[in-house]
Amino acid sequence: MKLAINAFNIRIGGGVTHLVELLSSSDPAQYGFTEIAVWSNKNTLALLPDNPWLKKIEVPALNKNALRKFWWNIRFFSKEIKKYDMAYVPGGTYLGSFRPFVNFFQNALPFEPKEKRRFLLKSPIFYLKWNLLLLLQGLTFKRASAAVFPSYYLKSLVYQKIKRTRCKISRVIPHGINPLFFGDPATKTQSLENKHEIHIIYVSRIDFYKHQWHVVNAVALLRQMGISVRLDICGYISNKHAYKKMLRSIDKVDPGRQYIRYHGNLPYSSLPDLYKKTDIFVFASSCESISSILLEGMASGLAIACADIPVTKEVLKDAGVYFNPEDPCDIKNAIYQLISNDSLRQICKEKAFQYAKKYSWKHCADQTFSFLKEVFETTIPDECLRNRDFSDLRRG
Repeated sequence: MKLAINAFNIRIGGGVTHLVELLSSSDPAQYGFTEIAVWSNKNTLALLPDNPWLKKIEVPALNKNALRKFWWNIRFFSKEIKKYDMAYVPGGTYLGSFRPFVNFFQNALPFEPKEKRRFLLKSPIFYLKWNLLLLLQGLTFKRASAAVFPSYYLKSLVYQKIKRTRCKISRVIPHGINPLFFGDPATKTQSLENKHEIHIIYVSRIDFYKHQWHVVNAVALLRQMGISVRLDICGYISNKHAYKKMLRSIDKVDPGRQYIRYHGNLPYSSLPDLYKKTDIFVFASSCESISSILLEGMASGLAIACADIPVTKEVLKDAGVYFNPEDPCDIKNAIYQLISNDSLRQICKEKAFQYAKKYSWKHCADQTFSFLKEVFETTIPDECLRNRDFSDLRRG
């Protein structure tokens, strides 16, 4: 059996991490896959593992602008995979004629009206982009043979927003955690109130729904209380208007950059060591499908102050202190609880660490390939015969 992966729009962030780990953590041959081919851009393909069963296909158009990539996805992908048995679409969008294909939803933002409205005035192009993605991913979902979701929250949200879909087969398969991030929560049990400087970190892309400026103001409020805290913000700039808003907040409360620093987009490999130096982990995003960054913080044995949204509660459960991500005072209060209450902080760290153990990239990869095999075998009578000769069905 041969699998085609359409990674035409996988280029940064969690999408790349998921694809790399998926192809690095399992043996697809165990599930009947003799060949896997990935169509993507040069940079993404360079990150994928070198395996004898993996074929990397660079498409010049996928190194270009969004319009060129989208045109290739609609016009050419179906023609290029005629000799394959099924397709997997981790980017969430495919409107071609090939069947069967399994769609993977990784982005909740197109399905969240309130979150999209944050872009309306400052970044109207992004607002239009998210609404276009809602249309395209909705059409993809209606045509897909099956779908994968990283969280039950996103599955519920998509089925609620998209009616009358033909896609009746679906599976929730959460992301995993790289073993490099696992650390012992018992190694950081000392009191924080008398520490010379308490290290707080927020790792995430810079965008409107990430609320970095509210975290900046919350840290300033802690400083006003006489608590010596330092905030390090890390992440690539996804939206320049959000980036400028964050910088204005930093300039207002800490113009000399004495205790708040933005480090840019750090290499993925540097994050485990950075987490080891951290006392409090903050996650202030108001829109997520599932967060690999939150999972990494849990695995690192950190005390977590977290945005109170459905998907974070699905993952972190009772192992964090929650806050309203749009209220700096509430963020300050959540962080202060973790600083001032040693018992609470240690309980949260240990619980989060135990919950993190349930997330494995190997498990994610095994579940994904197992589900793809199941879908292929289920849809043979309905779809495979429609696309290729009977002699091709059991190839490999």
